[in-house]
Amino acid sequence: LSNGNLSFVKGMETDPQLCSTVPVNLKYEDVKSALLPSPACLSHWLWLSQDQLLCVFHSSSSHLCHILVDNECATVGWTIPLDEPVLTLTQKTGSSGALIQLSSGTVLDFQDSLSPSFTLPEPCVSVRSMGQHTITRAHNNRLYVDRELIADNITSFYCLPHFLVMTSSSHELYVTSAELGFKVEKESGTNTARRLERGATVVVAMDHSVVLQLPRGNLETVEPRALTLVT
Repeated sequence: LSNGNLSFVKGMETDPQLCSTVPVNLKYEDVKSALLPSPACLSHWLWLSQDQLLCVFHSSSSHLCHILVDNECATVGWTIPLDEPVLTLTQKTGSSGALIQLSSGTVLDFQDSLSPSFTLPEPCVSVRSMGQHTITRAHNNRLYVDRELIADNITSFYCLPHFLVMTSSSHELYVTSAELGFKVEKESGTNTARRLERGATVVVAMDHSVVLQLPRGNLETVEPRALTLVT
């Protein structure tokens, strides 16, 4: 907020409710000098655990901030200066770690400390963790798995624990997995591909179903054969 406090809201899309508002405690002098006088320049919020947040502070340079939250206050424990602006901040699967993508496409691995991990072939608009794999999509619809290009027409994707669900600019839904080597089968009517309405994108996938948003704004649920066969 403009006064430097943090507010927590639940149900933002339907019937939003204010849970709590807590002051931000700038614990150390170096943190105070970094964040003041512009405590509102924080972005890329990410819950690491029930009481830990990561975010990015913007001033003349970017800093990664670690915040501990309790019922009374939010404490900024430390900040780490970064060499470049941050594009994405993503939680790693099954851990309290995170992947930080910088503007050049360099990805940093945060797990208690910050270390370089790898550099993407190009900066990506979406970064997700899927087990030991990192799935990324660039603005030109190129989809990479661990920096390897697997498709160049992907408009959206969603990671399940064992499956990767995607939509394409050719209006098809693809389902693949690490077991299949993330191979994209582009022939409609197979277990891993089916035709979609033009412009449909993935909202969420769960168990054996996938929720799609259509260009008119309405939602549609489909059950891809590749998912129903294993559930």
